[in-house]
Order: sequence, then structure tokens, then C-alpha cells
Amino acid sequence: MRGPATALTSQPGPAETRLLTMSLRTHLPEDEYLRKVGLVAYLVTSVEGLLLFDLPRLAWALPPELNVESLAGKTTTKLGEKLRAHASQCTDQVVADYVDAGGAALLEIGLQRNAVLHARPATDDAGRTRLYRWRLPDAYFIDDDRLDQLAGRIDDLQVELNALRPPGTAE
Repeated sequence: MRGPATALTSQPGPAETRLLTMSLRTHLPEDEYLRKVGLVAYLVTSVEGLLLFDLPRLAWALPPELNVESLAGKTTTKLGEKLRAHASQCTDQVVADYVDAGGAALLEIGLQRNAVLHARPATDDAGRTRLYRWRLPDAYFIDDDRLDQLAGRIDDLQVELNALRPPGTAE
């Protein structure tokens, strides 16, 4: 697990430099902050995708309620709830443990994902544009440290889930 002092950074590549060359009239925060917001959004969808794309190959051990057709449009939290609710009905314990862990991971990150993606731009005390989560009784800035910690935690969960991934067929 990453310590709180670890910052996630990335080097801009050809696709990432497009933002720098676009002619936008909307005020934006620094590119590094936007990269972190995008990284969090991508990492969440990566965990969701890992679990959803595993469903067809694990169908032999899953209850009928756990299928891509009925789950693909669910929110992060709803997907996590469905996975946890039906994990015990899996016919293979390794698959059940994976599905349960996946559901737990999505439930852990769902509300934090919402905090980032449903926040609004505001100016912090340092004069920087940052996302501001305003859901009373809570109101707070989504600062760089929060994004770094969230990205690190999602990455840890992805690694944990990959370690639990069962084979695709019954052994």
C-alpha cells in the first residue's frame, strides 16, 4: 500500500499534450491536476471493467443474476452491491471470493469516485482552481493529496483483485 507522501505523476505523452495546444476559453486548473482527475476516473472504470469483462468467462460458476447484460449500466456502487449480494451464490469458492472482493472494492471507491466526479470548480485559498465537493453537511476541496491517495488506493485494489482472479474454467 502506498504511503501518504507518495505522489502519482505521469509524463505527458502525445495524447496528453493535446490539452496544452487546444484553444479553450474556459478557465482550467493546471494540466497535472487535470491528469490526476482523469487518472482517478480511469482507474475506477478499470476496476469496473476488470470485473464486468470477467463475468462471461466465469459464467460457469456465477448465479444468473451476475451477467454483463444486466450489470453493465449500473453505477459503481450499484455494481458493487449486486456483486456482494450474489457472491455467496457462486458454485466455486475461488470465484465467490473474487466476486465478493470485487464488490467490496467497488463499494469502497464508489462514494469517493462520486465526490470527485460530482464536484464543481472553485478557487481554493492558494488561488488555484480545484474541484469542490459541496454536499451538505460536508463541503471540501478535492486537492492534489486527496487525488493521489485515491488513485493509490484504487491501484492497490486493482492489484489485490488481479491476485484473486480465478481461472476461466472449472478445474
